[in-house]
Amino acid sequence: MTIPRRTFEALLRPEVVALEGPLVAELAALGIDVGALAPWSSVAALRDAIDAVRRAACGERGVDEGFREVGRRFVQGFKRTTVGWIFSTMAPAFGPDLTMQSMPRYLTSVRAAFPVTVVAEGDQRYRFLCPDPDINAFFMAGSVEVTLETCGVHDGRVQVVLKDVGFELEVRWPG
Repeated sequence: MTIPRRTFEALLRPEVVALEGPLVAELAALGIDVGALAPWSSVAALRDAIDAVRRAACGERGVDEGFREVGRRFVQGFKRTTVGWIFSTMAPAFGPDLTMQSMPRYLTSVRAAFPVTVVAEGDQRYRFLCPDPDINAFFMAGSVEVTLETCGVHDGRVQVVLKDVGFELEVRWPG
């Protein structure tokens, strides 16, 4: 069990999705009681919950774009948690470069062991390496986009590169 309650609290906020009958029932079938979230949950529970939220909140979009949008909304919801509020308060002061370099540490507040490496590739260019097939690349891309916006970067680009196992994100913004 590596996913703390605050991750589900962020994912299931009104900024992300309307918690209505069919979604609540689907989450319950996955073992997620929205009225009494467990202190810790599995990676599989989070993966399945993100997919259920995508279908409920962004079902009219393509699958990849839906996951990206849920990732964007997730960060907005996460900012409403105590840990997320601290992050969103400090990120603008740190700036985008230091925030991108620190993402592996920040991501452990969402998942106890978050297997991602960030490599600086030049000015305003980073590559996120994630070998974990349980993390949706497009969800992660949306999350990074909003993180850049939180740092004041509104014209950043996050490109997904799918691998046999896992993915890479190419992150850049104009200087």
